[in-house]
Amino acid sequence: MSKKLSEAQALKKIARYEKNETIMNYIGIYGLIIGIPGTILGLVLEAGALGLIFGLIFLTGALCIFLKSTMRNKAEALVDVQLQDFYKEELERFFGSCQSTNEMDINKPLIDELRPVTEYWNEYSKWRFYEGNYHDTRFSVENVHLKEVINEGENGETVNSRFKGIVMRCKNICAPATDIALCRFGKDHRSDLNDPDAFRQVFSARTADGQSADNLVTPQLRELIQKIESFNAKYTMTAMMIRNGEVILAIKGYCFGDGDSGEESLQDFDRIRSHFTDSLLPLCKLIDILQNYGGRL
Repeated sequence: MSKKLSEAQALKKIARYEKNETIMNYIGIYGLIIGIPGTILGLVLEAGALGLIFGLIFLTGALCIFLKSTMRNKAEALVDVQLQDFYKEELERFFGSCQSTNEMDINKPLIDELRPVTEYWNEYSKWRFYEGNYHDTRFSVENVHLKEVINEGENGETVNSRFKGIVMRCKNICAPATDIALCRFGKDHRSDLNDPDAFRQVFSARTADGQSADNLVTPQLRELIQKIESFNAKYTMTAMMIRNGEVILAIKGYCFGDGDSGEESLQDFDRIRSHFTDSLLPLCKLIDILQNYGGRL
């Protein structure tokens, strides 16, 4: 989908998608509720015709659940097309034009080195990359979703989400000689990370060559991590690398420029615009924190 409609046309089409989504949801739920026990009953009673009928009801329900998500995806794609100019203008208003240089790329080798999670993952997706400038700090950011996908043969596959958030790079934040990487391995609780013992229970530290570096964690670094952890209770810093004056962060729970509205209606464009703009503010706050503390690392 690439052609932009008038707002009235787009809203009418979205309303149709959402109506179909609701219908598919009801049919899907009742199809599964009726189809599963009915199929089992048919098998127990060895009534082939009965089992076949309820089996078809179950399959219809499963198909409708799939079609429900398809309707939602189509509506979201249409919203993205209709609001793409607004998204571009807001991003440029906050961060200047997107530069997209290879130097600031966020790719799999970088994610592997950063270690946003300690759990195993084998598939990842990325979206909404942006490279810009904020308060004289050059940065790049991208939403990242890491997953463990287990192939179970005829039973399909199981997907375990391991990390969903951002990976961010900021240039020239601290002294070039600083070389340390932090990886979160403790429980997700709000400890007083200014305390050295509490910090070691949440984060492990290493150098670029993988050597343990807990002794290199300074009070200033602990203070910085505490500030990042405390600015928003919904977000969790899971990893950080500092090298050559650059800081690379993984923040779980925050998606940059994410206009997704969950299960809410997509017909309110003003609310979606506001949600998009608000989603840029945490990134600004993170860069401000790094600027304020980076000179002391």
